[in-house]
Amino acid sequence: GVNYHILEHKGVWFMMIDNSPNFTEIGDSQMNWIKGNIGKADFVVLSQPLYVDGLNPPFSSTYMGSVPAVPESDDMKEKQAKVKEQGELLLDLIRKNSNVKATIAGEHHRSSKIEDSVRPGLVHHVLGAVTSTVNDFPQTAIQTPRFSVLSVYKDGNYVLDDVLID
Repeated sequence: GVNYHILEHKGVWFMMIDNSPNFTEIGDSQMNWIKGNIGKADFVVLSQPLYVDGLNPPFSSTYMGSVPAVPESDDMKEKQAKVKEQGELLLDLIRKNSNVKATIAGEHHRSSKIEDSVRPGLVHHVLGAVTSTVNDFPQTAIQTPRFSVLSVYKDGNYVLDDVLID
């Protein structure tokens, strides 16, 4: 099916975006859809984070358009640069829509929370992981396995809590 959509649950709007292919730009139809619907979203849920400023390595270099190793071919370097640029465009769209309270992403296998340096009140969350291994290493080398629960209150405030798995 479509790998992007918006849904409403009890008056709260979630925009879901699959931005995971590292060397593949989001298509024009999806970008136009995002531009046309971002104004509805309270939360933007992504595969990969858009904002990682202030995190420690390797998490500070793991975001939309990044890869662990520098691509060798000029073609792949150009593709990566275009995806990074598109990630910056998405972040700009989110920042310009004051109704977006937070971005929520995966990818790191480690939970984090960062306030945006450009738009006060915008928070970027990366969720931990429910897994036992990451690239043949135990998940506990990064952090204990966990999942997160989002609670949104009638006044619009929210809390995103990690729940540790023993």
